[in-house]
Amino acid sequence: PLVCYCFQITRKEIEELIEQYGLKTVDEVATYSEACNGCRTCYIDIEKILAHYWTKKEKKD
Repeated sequence: PLVCYCFQITRKEIEELIEQYGLKTVDEVATYSEACNGCRTCYIDIEKILAHYWTKKEKKD
């Protein structure tokens, strides 16, 4: 599903960037993609994706 409607960025694309670059903040996601560089409505959704990813990763390790 789309997360950033301004730049058509999907959840999967964001998760792949987090995995590839070890991104931990919304600003880092915005640097590596166009997500959250428009209206910034997706900011909270990206925060949730980051929290979910890192919580899940910590449980695996």
